[in-house]
Amino acid sequence: MTLPGHPFLSTRDDTLWLEGAPLAELARRFGTPLYVYCEQTVRSMCREYLAAFRGAYANAHVEFSSKALPLRLVTRLAADEGLHVDVVSGGELAVALAGGVPAERLNFHGNNKT
Repeated sequence: MTLPGHPFLSTRDDTLWLEGAPLAELARRFGTPLYVYCEQTVRSMCREYLAAFRGAYANAHVEFSSKALPLRLVTRLAADEGLHVDVVSGGELAVALAGGVPAERLNFHGNNKT
């Protein structure tokens, strides 16, 4: 059964599932605490932000702040959905590049940089 308001979250056999993955099994396999993100939700949110800003400002680009969640997969998902990626350190830059974000879609800023 899909849960109201959560199209990618469901229950089956008294188990909570996210995008077809049983969360209890993931917890057993990887331990807890465990953070699990829904790819379709991340993609949907990227599309919504981009559409909202481009609806108001045709030439706008939206940046995902890698500081919020500096993971290769997340930066790649954001870039796949048309977002630019904001980085403020060499580590964040390396993560975004490793995630396949094109350099022309990176905004590397901050203080104390030569």
